[in-house]
Amino acid sequence: MPFYKKEKRKHYKYSLKCGEEEIYGTTDDPRRTLTSIWKLYTFCKKKACVDLGKKNKPEELCVYEDDNSQITYKFKEKEITKEQFKQLLNEY
Repeated sequence: MPFYKKEKRKHYKYSLKCGEEEIYGTTDDPRRTLTSIWKLYTFCKKKACVDLGKKNKPEELCVYEDDNSQITYKFKEKEITKEQFKQLLNEY
């Protein structure tokens, strides 16, 4: 039986703040993780971020929801559109 080398995937750090609860972790698929978080935590205002940058150069992609269900997307501290957000997630 041949031995196959398992491909290493890059891991991205993520964080979620939902009310008083804070969750930190790593993921190999930022799109899947943010989608799951957004579907699971529907009962509070939330902030979810994924660090898409290099080790010494963080580049956070964040999505915020306030009390009025207003959603804001940010990348590198600049506000972006929903389409730009989706495009960035699909690249990683």
